[in-house]
Amino acid sequence: MAKYSQEITNYPQEPNILYKEEKHNFHYTILQEKVYPPDSNIKYTSGYRYKIPDKYEVQTIWGKDENQKIVKCKIDYINNIPIFYVCFGFENQVKSDKSVSNTTTLLHEVIIPNKTSQTSEIFLFGLQLCCVMRNRK
Repeated sequence: MAKYSQEITNYPQEPNILYKEEKHNFHYTILQEKVYPPDSNIKYTSGYRYKIPDKYEVQTIWGKDENQKIVKCKIDYINNIPIFYVCFGFENQVKSDKSVSNTTTLLHEVIIPNKTSQTSEIFLFGLQLCCVMRNRK
């Protein structure tokens, strides 16, 4: 993860979280937060191995000025498999049952198709947020 990161929030009393790191800020609004599935069914992200929650929904805002992006990310387990959704614009959506990373790649192919860099899937879904992980336990 980033060398410097900070969560500014009063979560769970308020749903808004500002996550700051050296070069980027992410604004989150937790729309729905449930629990992790039972240990026998829990899935993890690759890399940093974050637990993937069920029935989770978050609005994420990142970028500056005219490059600002707003998406709604959602995770639902169906038959013990997490399905990842990212909604953007009025009725646009990408989804994947492969991984949170695959969903993020699909999103970037649509919203910023000619760029080589992309937002981390962990940051897009807010899976790194300690205050949310603590509240789920």
